[in-house]
Amino acid sequence: MMASLSLSSAVFILLCCYLNHQQVKAKSFEIVNIRSHVNGDKVALKTFIHDNGTKFDIHATLFKPLRTHDLLMSLKLKRKIEESANYQNIFQLRQIDVCKFLANNYQKYLGQSLFNISSTILSQLECPMKPGEYHITNLTVGTNPLVNTLEPGLYRFYVEVAQVSSLAVKVLDMQITTLYKL
Repeated sequence: MMASLSLSSAVFILLCCYLNHQQVKAKSFEIVNIRSHVNGDKVALKTFIHDNGTKFDIHATLFKPLRTHDLLMSLKLKRKIEESANYQNIFQLRQIDVCKFLANNYQKYLGQSLFNISSTILSQLECPMKPGEYHITNLTVGTNPLVNTLEPGLYRFYVEVAQVSSLAVKVLDMQITTLYKL
């Protein structure tokens, strides 16, 4: 699975480099809603959308250390189908090894590009994940080569983290709903 993730990362980087040279219209995102569910024995999570709807914060508290060899993440982006309650898959990455993701600069670039996460904040997130407070603030979904390829509309970005051992235990899942407009 790691080989396909590396390939998708390489394609993403090449796409971003190509699109950096293209002229794009100014577009904006409004963060409409954030929903989350957590395993209360392992983590507490609070999210906050700033008043203008363009930034959000994530505050997490880990109660127990997370074993690093079995921590997996899935990412998914869906777009609302017009005149329907349904959403269509845009992209999906499954069973991403969280620690390998955080240690891989190309894959960290994905997080930086999607949510304008600074490298300083990303450096706080490293394995092993120790108990304590984690704060990621002023996250935005700004224009960048990846999101500039999207059509205006309502989008949902999903993040799911699970600890997989003899029993799969979901640590958290989060859904960020945004409105993308010209």
